[in-house]
Amino acid sequence: MPPPALTSVDLHLRFPAEAVVETDALEDSACGIYPCYYRRLPDRLRVSTSALALIADAGTLEINPSFRPREYLLGDNVHARFVRGTAALPYGLKEWVKRVLPIAMLHHLARNRFWYESWDTMDVRVRKLRPFERVTPTESTDTFAPDFSLRSSNALMEGVCAHLVRFVRSIEAAFPNHDHVMMIGGKDSQILALIPKAQPERWHVFSAAPNCALVHQWLAWNGVKTGQVFGHDNRNEETKEATERKIVCSDLYSDPRHMRWLPALKRIADAFEGRCIFWSGSAGDALHVGRPHHRRYQHANPRGFFDIHLTRVPCLVGNYHQVVKNFTGCPLLCPYHSAELWHNVYLHHGPAVIPTGTDLRPRIGERLAGRPIRWLEKNPWPEPYRYDRPFHARQICLRHLQQRLRESAP
Repeated sequence: MPPPALTSVDLHLRFPAEAVVETDALEDSACGIYPCYYRRLPDRLRVSTSALALIADAGTLEINPSFRPREYLLGDNVHARFVRGTAALPYGLKEWVKRVLPIAMLHHLARNRFWYESWDTMDVRVRKLRPFERVTPTESTDTFAPDFSLRSSNALMEGVCAHLVRFVRSIEAAFPNHDHVMMIGGKDSQILALIPKAQPERWHVFSAAPNCALVHQWLAWNGVKTGQVFGHDNRNEETKEATERKIVCSDLYSDPRHMRWLPALKRIADAFEGRCIFWSGSAGDALHVGRPHHRRYQHANPRGFFDIHLTRVPCLVGNYHQVVKNFTGCPLLCPYHSAELWHNVYLHHGPAVIPTGTDLRPRIGERLAGRPIRWLEKNPWPEPYRYDRPFHARQICLRHLQQRLRESAP
């Protein structure tokens, strides 16, 4: 009998990558950070972390003409050049560059962004679950209902800290034989290392250049004890087959140049015999830093505060969570994206809670650690990967799908 209901984190945590599972209801509980796909049958749902797996499961492909993601690896574009050219700039200077650009150029950059904002898939029968959506065979419900009742940044910080600890401890208790690998770069992910753990020796660190040496320094400064530390030089070590596999795992929702380190993560997962959970600090700054543009939403459109969480976060950041799950076989979790934290804290958040220019992350980290922490002054971004050959992503997915359909044909 199919489970009566599944959440997005259930599907990523408790089932094999790309498995097709039957259920009566599917609900996104974490702002779309754990992407899920579904196909409706008359009395149940077929669900998966892979749209292509669901299409293969259906036995045929019914092309969706509305699904037209960009081909990112068939040449450079103005958005990629802008990202590369401003990668080394401090955040404030990069924001100033955006403010002084002509409106026409900003629209051009938006059209060429490196994620595809859509809830369609290649097949008209298969849909991507929206953030905070609950679906059954007959209905779809939007459960997103922010009330903007939170008024204090101190209350926000205390609520966040309490739920970070609860979520981490609940995962440790549910998976006592698993090791955990924290992907650490800047403050959002450094906070992961400061959350108290039941078994700190089973919590390891992965960091890539140019942050790797800085992360080593930060761990030493603060006496943070972990298990192993895995480093990576950020060189693209993908074979042609690995790049094509990465594209298949993504269902075409974001630029493969920004999906880094997957062969290395796969080696780590294999070394732990699949009993491994990866962790990241995904989109933490958008929830814990007071930005100047938040004030635009304060009176006329407070829900606009959550726009980035309902669009870019699931379609770009969430897509990396999906790819890690499908490529390595192990989930990528983020403690800022538990159902309890969103329900009890973030859905009461809003544009007026954090004063402009205030960064709560150091206070959150120090509250979790129970002591002062010395923070790094910089967080350099790794370069997007470059490819010597073009890859036609849609054709790669179609070839993969046709092969699967042939293999499953009677």
